[in-house]
Amino acid sequence: METQSWECRENSSLRSELKNRNLSTSGRKASLVSRLVGDDFLKGNEKEDVNPLIFSYDDRHGWGRLFIESMLDFRDVECRLFSHANEIPDMENVFVYIHPDHLINRAPNRKMIEDLQKHNLSTFMPSKIGLLVYDEKVRQTKLYSDFLPPTRIFTDLKSALSSINQLNFPLISKSNEGAASSNIRLLESPEDAIVEARIVFSDSGLPRYDSRNLGLVQKDYVLWQDFLPGNENDWRIVLINMRYAWVLKRYNRTDLPFASGSGIVEPIKETNSEINEILNYSLSFAKRFSLNFTGIDLVRNGNGELKVLETTTGWGKKAFESTVFEFSDDGVWRKTIFRGKDQWHIAAISMADMIEKTTLNNQ
Repeated sequence: METQSWECRENSSLRSELKNRNLSTSGRKASLVSRLVGDDFLKGNEKEDVNPLIFSYDDRHGWGRLFIESMLDFRDVECRLFSHANEIPDMENVFVYIHPDHLINRAPNRKMIEDLQKHNLSTFMPSKIGLLVYDEKVRQTKLYSDFLPPTRIFTDLKSALSSINQLNFPLISKSNEGAASSNIRLLESPEDAIVEARIVFSDSGLPRYDSRNLGLVQKDYVLWQDFLPGNENDWRIVLINMRYAWVLKRYNRTDLPFASGSGIVEPIKETNSEINEILNYSLSFAKRFSLNFTGIDLVRNGNGELKVLETTTGWGKKAFESTVFEFSDDGVWRKTIFRGKDQWHIAAISMADMIEKTTLNNQ
């Protein structure tokens, strides 16, 4: 069912329908619509003997709890918070949401994600592959190689140094981990690359951004990516369930020629030919890698072609005012009443959709 079928209704009509279904009538229109859409998706589950179990990771940012709050709007679902992988049974009626940590709890979260890769029956949002490559630029480089600007990884000093004369400068150098460009560097010249390589492959390694004095360093690898000049901005696209999307235009930093971490942004509220191109490209990319809950960063190369910079499963509040677009059944991106700040309603609707599809596939 498309969200559009409910959005055109007046609030009084929506509340009347919710009352008839014995569902809560509280909240603004975004809440009312998400409740009805999610309930429609879950209707097919009424005849099942076992209700779906929703597990949400109790992360330090509170995303897991916000997701649970939205899922509790729907009937006949049991919701639980979890902290460890061994709390998640591998069963067809189990649906899991995870917002992993990239800083304080990175190591245990990585272990949890690796352990959950063994689950074959449970359904995950983000998908298992999306979780596996979250804040893992080396893995993303290997997986997304055809979609990225030319990118090279060297794991020994000799190979790195011998490649430098064949590279075009400036280069973008990245650590495996890091958000908001905290571990992204611009190498202006071959000399810069030589200095960086010698430090990275030294015994001490290259200190990374480390706001909590954890002693983080980049060691034993360099990841060098072609810099794509001529862009005053990049694009962040949030795409959920390969159906709902919103877009943020991010302008370049004042000190460096890339946008990540600049904080200079424009929420997108209407579609046009360029936004449609960006949305369609992002949807095709997400389908290619089964990314059902993802942020995709895009930029253009010298030929005007879109290229992926990286993906993420976490994002901030900058796009709260962006309009949420829905990919309709007739293949058109249409505006919804939702905005980026309604992401938990969108996530709950999407999880309900996944439950319905899983139920139908198992019948």
